[in-house]
Amino acid sequence: MVRVGQGFWELLAIILAGLLAISFVFNVYFASFRFTSETYIPFGFSFEWGPESQNIVNGTFRLGVKMWIDGDNVTMVIDANDDDYEDWDYVGLVFDTNQNGYVDLSDESFALFAFNGTVKSHLANHGFLAFVQLPPESGPQNVTFSPVSGYVFAVQFPFTTYRFNWNPAQAIKQGHNQLHICFYDQNAEMMDIGGSGVFTRFVFYHNDV
Repeated sequence: MVRVGQGFWELLAIILAGLLAISFVFNVYFASFRFTSETYIPFGFSFEWGPESQNIVNGTFRLGVKMWIDGDNVTMVIDANDDDYEDWDYVGLVFDTNQNGYVDLSDESFALFAFNGTVKSHLANHGFLAFVQLPPESGPQNVTFSPVSGYVFAVQFPFTTYRFNWNPAQAIKQGHNQLHICFYDQNAEMMDIGGSGVFTRFVFYHNDV
């Protein structure tokens, strides 16, 4: 058995948090969805970045986001057509957890790694996540990967960790509906090429039927 010391995790945290030399694209999108009773009809978005904006894939990188709500349960399915697997590839989610009407650096974030782990993180000025707690623990996601279609991140909230308990379903029903999402490709970073991550932020609304 090989044991990994705390020093390794501290060094890894510094390395992961220091991935700042990134070219990125920032977009804001608006959409709406409707609900009946306590069950919200699913909605979805698809975002695209061409080869001039990223180096995750040779052609167009696509990030699909689907979400639906049933009572206090929020389910998200996030597709990313990355063409190679790496444990430390991640999707980052930042909701308006302080419910001030917009996402900012004080909101809590969720780092969802390809190996189904998560760590304490926060949104940084460059649009990606900085990691402040290692080693990782089990996250709210179940990740599958295909070399043909890429990643599927299936995420289930509410999720309680880091002594932080927040229910996005209740916030969404109250109208605090801005979401920042990012994807980071660790392989592209290790190859020392730019454009190894993308992020976007969008606002969505719901209306009574």
